[in-house]
Parts: sequence; structure tokens; C-alpha cells
Amino acid sequence: MAFSDNLRKARKHKSMSQAALSGITGVSVAAICKYEKGTMLPTVITAAELAKALGVTVEFLVYGKEMKNDERKQAGDM
Repeated sequence: MAFSDNLRKARKHKSMSQAALSGITGVSVAAICKYEKGTMLPTVITAAELAKALGVTVEFLVYGKEMKNDERKQAGDM
């Protein structure tokens, strides 16, 4: 899955509207809409804010799954 799909999935899992997510994170509704449509990607800082608000990791938003500890170690070795 793409970032856009994972963001939408996490937001809907929390039963949160785009406006509510915007209010929590300070990211505009227009930007969230573009992220979910896949026409724009957030900065790393914004992705972290979105992940925190949704109770998921940035890895989930990027990869669609939580990274295992050994995958995190390998990613840190790069």
C-alpha cells in the first residue's frame, strides 16, 4: 500500500475526519486531502505528527505495517 492508502486507513480506523486530524496536527485539510489522494507527500516532520495523532508509527504510514525490531536495526545500519 502507498502512503496515501495507509494514512486514510489509519484515519478511518480512528473514526476521524480530515478536519479533525487537521485540528489536532495543524496540517491543513487541503494538505491532508492531497496526501490521501497521493498527489503530495508530507515532510518527515509532518508525517511524524500525523502518525502521532493517529496512534501509529511513521513506518506504518510508509510501509503499511509495523516494522519488527530486526528490521529497525537493519534500517539503522544503512
